[in-house]
Amino acid sequence: MKLEDRKESVKLRETTKMRTVFLVLIVIIGVAMIASSCNMMSAMDYVKKGEEYLRTRDYDQAIEYFTKAINKGGLSTKDLAITHKYRGFAYNAKGKYDAAIEDLNKAIELDPTYYAAYSDRGVVFAEKNQDDLALADFNKAIDLNPQYYMTYYYKACFYSEKNDTSEACKWLKTAVEKGYSNWSHIKNNNCFDNIRQSACYKEIMSGR
Repeated sequence: MKLEDRKESVKLRETTKMRTVFLVLIVIIGVAMIASSCNMMSAMDYVKKGEEYLRTRDYDQAIEYFTKAINKGGLSTKDLAITHKYRGFAYNAKGKYDAAIEDLNKAIELDPTYYAAYSDRGVVFAEKNQDDLALADFNKAIDLNPQYYMTYYYKACFYSEKNDTSEACKWLKTAVEKGYSNWSHIKNNNCFDNIRQSACYKEIMSGR
């Protein structure tokens, strides 16, 4: 090989090496920036991210971000209770009832007036066929906030699944009177399959 060719070959190798080093540095910097960005997220940032995943029903991601929020620390007592309630909801949606109850217990411990946590826990107890506990939680939620229509809706579902048409219609009607208006959800929620042919259900849903 001629001297000039050797010089060109060495120059090419050095250029390739420099490019490789440069690319490695870019990757390292990028990873560091991502890590730094994650570290900069506050507990509330994690909560908000978890809420986004909750809305899209990506419960695994929701649980992950609510857990990060709880572990990060710095949430107020109220926000911590809300976060445990949200994570409990996500666990229930995945059928992890014991984990859901644990979170909802914590939410209630942090805020004994948290009516929505009682309401959600009632749903979980109903899923576990612990009917007395479910009804006790629904009634407690109503005592704490008689205007919270979701509790009446959950109670209607509970009684419909027990084939108690009269009670199911009673509580569904109350939920509607209190402001529940998600008609498509009522129509598509299989918990009401047992009462769809009843006169009282048809009356509630008339024109909707």
